[in-house]
Amino acid sequence: MARNIRTFLAGFVTLAIATSLLPGAFAAEHAGEGMGKTLRVTAHDEGTEYWFEIEGMPGRNPTMMLEPGKNYTVMFHNNGSQMNNLKIGAPLNVSSPMVAAGKNATMNVTVPMNATGTGQYWSDPFRLMGMEGMVQYGAMNQTGDPNGNQTGGPDETVAPTPTPGFGAVFALAAIGAALVAVRALRRR
Repeated sequence: MARNIRTFLAGFVTLAIATSLLPGAFAAEHAGEGMGKTLRVTAHDEGTEYWFEIEGMPGRNPTMMLEPGKNYTVMFHNNGSQMNNLKIGAPLNVSSPMVAAGKNATMNVTVPMNATGTGQYWSDPFRLMGMEGMVQYGAMNQTGDPNGNQTGGPDETVAPTPTPGFGAVFALAAIGAALVAVRALRRR
């Protein structure tokens, strides 16, 4: 009798553990899929010089690199002294509103799966004064830059803490089910 109870409890506990791991296993198996990335873009002006800075990327007006099929949160900060905006051209064709000095705007952008090649980003009021840069869609080399000179990139949203995958969860569930079945068969 005591052995049957132990077998039943072991099966029940194993099933309970396996069931509790399913949501984490799904998240681990699909980490990064559809997850967003954050781009922090800052507008600057000093005298007659106007430029963008992208956090984690070197230089003024650096190449903005976007991966097809990914979601981005573009956080635009106007560190300049005049109203400004950020516009990203085709195939995205998105624009922040005009933003006062010291203020922010946020855009949520999904890059189409078929986006490839290059495009542009710019400031409507200061584009002719050099406030524009390139956008690279798709394939990049190992450094993340089509020219091989990038040292950093946009921050990625942190993926969930890894947990056992579906294989481990289903193995635990199968063991639990087998123990419960053994218990049920012995009762007959």
